[in-house]
Amino acid sequence: LLGAMALGARWGGAKASMTAAVPAFVAFDLVIDPGAVALGLWSWEGSGPYYGVPVGNLAGWAVTGISGILIVALALGRQRDRLESVPVEVALSALLHVLFFSAVCFAHDRFFPGLLGLAIVAGSGIASFTVSAAQPAALVQPGGQRCEQDERR
Repeated sequence: LLGAMALGARWGGAKASMTAAVPAFVAFDLVIDPGAVALGLWSWEGSGPYYGVPVGNLAGWAVTGISGILIVALALGRQRDRLESVPVEVALSALLHVLFFSAVCFAHDRFFPGLLGLAIVAGSGIASFTVSAAQPAALVQPGGQRCEQDERR
């Protein structure tokens, strides 16, 4: 969830982080679960229609995502802009998980989740570079703290 929120924050600030997190969280699950089922990492009683994953599992992740966002929103209160300072490594970690399970899906002939994972990773990269290019670079002090840009430039 934090990885999805970190991606949203990179694209459009704290509000985008809150808005994009649940769809991103569920999209990650659409890639990770079919790969995990193929590897035998987990299973359910009975089989679901999506590569062995039951629909209730996806709904559960959506509810979990919404709950997580509400907890983060309540914990941060008016300081939601702090989401923008989540280290980029958190977002990269989420994308690396998606990329790994995309490869697993391809290796097990689960092409739709594999392609979805590649689209998520590529789309996230493109969006990050597009947003980065459109915004002026922030000056960062030693220790990672942001500072105001020098207006003499």
